[in-house]
Amino acid sequence: MFKVVMVVGVACVFFLTWYVSDVRRLTRDFSATTSFTGPVVETLVRFALAEYRAHCSIGANKEGLYMAPSPANRKWYHPGYHTVVTPLFIPWTALEYHTASMPLSDHIRFDVPSLRIGLSPVCFFIPRKDAEPVLASVGRQVSAA
Repeated sequence: MFKVVMVVGVACVFFLTWYVSDVRRLTRDFSATTSFTGPVVETLVRFALAEYRAHCSIGANKEGLYMAPSPANRKWYHPGYHTVVTPLFIPWTALEYHTASMPLSDHIRFDVPSLRIGLSPVCFFIPRKDAEPVLASVGRQVSAA
């Protein structure tokens, strides 16, 4: 009986980890339906809840932020780095962004308030050196936290 309880317990932990995944929730609601034609920047995106980094190509236009798997993912693999498999397109109306606070003060924090896990919105971090030029290309400014 103890073994059955342990197996069910471990299965529940794996299911809950999958269910609350930032990337899974973003993919469910914001999968890109068309290809992105603008310029992109290769960068590491940090997903806070999942506690991992992903090599991504990011770009923006007047409608929203685009995020897709980096072409480098096809050539290289490194433990600790993951991939965003499905391209994402998040409209500006569903996205909030500002300078991140410590310890990621050199990053821009992007929140998706419509996707909440408990009291916290789904969020991800993009390095300031990569995010600011992408945002500036569509006339958007970064506000302080």
